Amino acid sequence: MISSLISSPIRGAQRAILGQGAGGAASSFDRYVNSVSGNDANAGTSEALAYQNLSALTLVDNGRYGLALASTWREQLTVDHPITIGTFGTGAPAILDGASPVSGTWTQPDSVTYPNVWSISVTRDNASPAATELLGYWEDGVRPRYATNTTTDLQNNGGWRATNRATQTTTIYIKSTANPNSDGIVREFSKRDYGLNGHTQTLGSAGLTSTIVGPIEIKRCVGHYNGLSGGPGVQKQILVRDGTIHHMVSEAEDVQDVIASDFQLGFGQAQVPLTAYRAVGTGFNPVWKRAMVFGPGAAVGDGVTGILSHGSSPIPDSFTIEQGAFKDVSAGVSTDTTAYESRGLYCYNTKEATTIQAATSTVRYAMYREPQSSTNGHVIDVGPGTGVTKVRTIEHCVLYASSLAAASNWHRVNNKFGSIIIRNCTIVLNTVSSSHVFLTAVAGGGALSITFEYNVIVRTFSGGGVQNTMVLSGTPTLTSDHNLWLGYSVVDCSFDGTNKRNLTDWQALGYDTNSKHLATASNYATIKSTYFQGAPENGDFRLKAGIGTFTDGVSLNLAGPQYHWDWNTRAVVAGAPEVWPTLPASVAEYRTYIADPTAWDFYP
Repeated sequence: MISSLISSPIRGAQRAILGQGAGGAASSFDRYVNSVSGNDANAGTSEALAYQNLSALTLVDNGRYGLALASTWREQLTVDHPITIGTFGTGAPAILDGASPVSGTWTQPDSVTYPNVWSISVTRDNASPAATELLGYWEDGVRPRYATNTTTDLQNNGGWRATNRATQTTTIYIKSTANPNSDGIVREFSKRDYGLNGHTQTLGSAGLTSTIVGPIEIKRCVGHYNGLSGGPGVQKQILVRDGTIHHMVSEAEDVQDVIASDFQLGFGQAQVPLTAYRAVGTGFNPVWKRAMVFGPGAAVGDGVTGILSHGSSPIPDSFTIEQGAFKDVSAGVSTDTTAYESRGLYCYNTKEATTIQAATSTVRYAMYREPQSSTNGHVIDVGPGTGVTKVRTIEHCVLYASSLAAASNWHRVNNKFGSIIIRNCTIVLNTVSSSHVFLTAVAGGGALSITFEYNVIVRTFSGGGVQNTMVLSGTPTLTSDHNLWLGYSVVDCSFDGTNKRNLTDWQALGYDTNSKHLATASNYATIKSTYFQGAPENGDFRLKAGIGTFTDGVSLNLAGPQYHWDWNTRAVVAGAPEVWPTLPASVAEYRTYIADPTAWDFYP
């Protein structure tokens, strides 16, 4: 099966022919809209006769509607018919902006005591439905800090504050040393709930299958299903950012090349920027390809979960994510489905990369880079569940960590039964803390079988505590062999409370008969230069050729990943990964990516 997926490398111009967005030259539409050169008095039937405003459109079943690139609309578009939306022209992505300029007259509540504090009343389209969709405010496109009060903190430290960010009408307070009525600064607030809305949860209807293909950017919306709230169909080349709660809620089964970034943080509200969610009906099998979520920076705040797959009733039949990237978020993927599969994830500085609730789950070709240091943080977490047999497979994955906290787990399986297969993974724990667990599993509610083979475990810990390979309890059935330990002088395997520090003692229990422990040094530089072709911290997990054999003569080079995901070819290729992919890293680069995803070089 794997061999059928292997691709030879494709680079540069060759990759450009793999796909073309709706903005390509061959596109044609029934109606055109151009915010720059259009006019609502036009017929809207060609680029030269385009409407100016989205409100001029009258949607009909199977209609095709073109949005001009380099256009910006401060409007909402309700997709209440099965239609196609695309783009035309040249320039930056078409933008739907949920913010509006603050209008009216700023006044000073107390010009004597707080001479730099000004206020004004603003009204958004709707109040927050759950008191979590909170008002945003920008000055020249940038969010100021949110002050702790409207008096001393604002006067002394600057920023802004609202009387109540969840109500429809509220008062905004800011600090300004000049008169904000005339200082030339553009001040805006989040007025509209969404940019595009075709979600059955909000429209109260089902089956409105639509196709939405960008490049389209939707930003600064304030509804619960803000940004793109899409019904069933196809959604591609979309950037959603700077909103609240759910930046993009999609009922589509074909989602490709979407990016979410810039979240309202610091107010105690959770963020789930991307959501695969079917409100009604059955047979929901979404496939997301090249979805990327970028958090606020080095520190993760307020529980940002990159993408969530779930449903009201029943849960989705399956959820598949291919080539997903999650950086600086608390969790990458959280899924509550019958079946889950991921291919080619890249999680960088995440706390919990994957949280799985599914009867069957498969994780292949994932790359986990510097997971966040967090007590009880788990890179892959399979939560409790009952009622069905659980089958979990993790293969050809890698992890490099240099600063994990105690009690962090790479793979935790809690109160589960069924089977776990962990095969051909390389885990490099270049850390100084104890109590890291490669695998922790608690059998409960039925028989649990574990297969653990052809893995490479690198540990550099040399302190007085325990840095476990696995901690198993509840008497699961374990099949473990052909694993390679490098570095730290003991293996630390615990089975139902009995810890075996040395490989020979562990083998005496009947496990890892042919496995090897090469304890040359706990020094990472020595381990790296002795056994690896390159530097795992740079994403190169290739073992050197000819490093030896297992006890039964099988080559040690068969341990660790035998395949990896190539981000340029979008396919599986042979061998362990050689480098981390290079992701878009700014709003300008996000826009460049969604304009032509195949042109982005992940290995420059």
